[in-house]
Amino acid sequence: MEIRLLGMVELRLDGGDVALGAAKLRAVLAMLALRANEPVSTDRLMEGLWGEEPPASAAKMVQLYVSQLRKLLDGRDAEILTRGRGYELRLPADCVDALRFERLVAAAAREGEGGNGVAREALSLWRGPPLHDLADEPFAAAEIRRLEELWIHARELAIDDALNVGEHAAVVGELEELVVQHPLRERLHAQLMLALYRCDRQADALRAYQNARARLVEHLGLEPGERLRELERAILAHDPAVAAPTRARPPRTLASRLPAPPTRTIGRDPDRDAVVELLGRDDVRLVTLTGPGGVGKTRLALEVARELEPDAAAGVWFVPLAATGKAEHLPSTIAQALEVSQLRGETPEAAVRRLLGSRSGLLVLDNFEHVLSAAPLVGDLLAACPGIRVLATSREALRLQAEHRYEVSPLHVPGEGPPLRSSGPPPARCSSSAPAATTRPSR
Repeated sequence: MEIRLLGMVELRLDGGDVALGAAKLRAVLAMLALRANEPVSTDRLMEGLWGEEPPASAAKMVQLYVSQLRKLLDGRDAEILTRGRGYELRLPADCVDALRFERLVAAAAREGEGGNGVAREALSLWRGPPLHDLADEPFAAAEIRRLEELWIHARELAIDDALNVGEHAAVVGELEELVVQHPLRERLHAQLMLALYRCDRQADALRAYQNARARLVEHLGLEPGERLRELERAILAHDPAVAAPTRARPPRTLASRLPAPPTRTIGRDPDRDAVVELLGRDDVRLVTLTGPGGVGKTRLALEVARELEPDAAAGVWFVPLAATGKAEHLPSTIAQALEVSQLRGETPEAAVRRLLGSRSGLLVLDNFEHVLSAAPLVGDLLAACPGIRVLATSREALRLQAEHRYEVSPLHVPGEGPPLRSSGPPPARCSSSAPAATTRPSR
């Protein structure tokens, strides 16, 4: 079970979204989730729903909303308890993305230097403006401000992490945008100055100081603090203390992003080798494994992905789509799988393009038949991200110009007669023109 508040408010059970209906019901869930494992009084819930002048029926309405939520959570690892004149949502804290986000940011701040990637992990939970669909509810404004303040703090911690391991060039663009959005945060101005200086842009770094000073004087009537002034002096003097660090980020051994198979795959070696060879061609960037449900498309896709994973510079991402349901949710589902955090005002699709635009890797889109009308998005993604290849599984073809289809047939079981087709390698020739090309293995 997941309760998601960092974006649109969502309740997910068994990997699928639960329809919550009315905004007031979602608001009660959000208020209880933000104070999970703590009692929340009925008076506080009423004020959060209707402000200082709740209707006469407010208490009964709260009771009704809680009753509806109890039915939704029945049999799960969560329950809503009555606590005096109030309620308590009891559940594992990691079920609520906002609470996990808060803990990760606090951990990153304690560890210092961005928490060795902990701040970025926190940011990966951010799907957009928090409580986005409840912004007009009375309780939401204060919570949104608090969470957005934590978000910008997490960005600062993550940038500190990058600066401390010599990744100054990678954060200059991000910082230039952030200082415009948050002109009074001296820490961001200092980070931008440092990043620019370490990119051998001393003049730009000093200009960034002057811009920071102008904004602080204009908005607050105050001169920059001692930290910014000292940094300006250090840059002017080429102080070794502000030079780029000589150490680079230590290489990380990443755990595979691919789900582990429950059992060993048998009998698919020829299919795996054929698809690996197909994806290795310069003119092939989209392969769709087609076939009836249960034939083994997902298992084959995972075998192909594991074979290609060591040589994928940015890695391999697995995106399960069986629980997505709606084509319009495809961009946010991919963004979540890629653990990319959206910039303010950025769409999930734009965030995915920003992350993948300069990378080389493989994106596995599993069970695409559930979002088939979103196929043009895959074409747009391939056009925007030239280093990315896509391996899809689907009962139906995506019917894109660049698509190469590989039909997956049932395996032959001894004693049950001949298979529908051999699982041998495909013929050498393969067309990519529309309609989508079909690669049929031959005996």
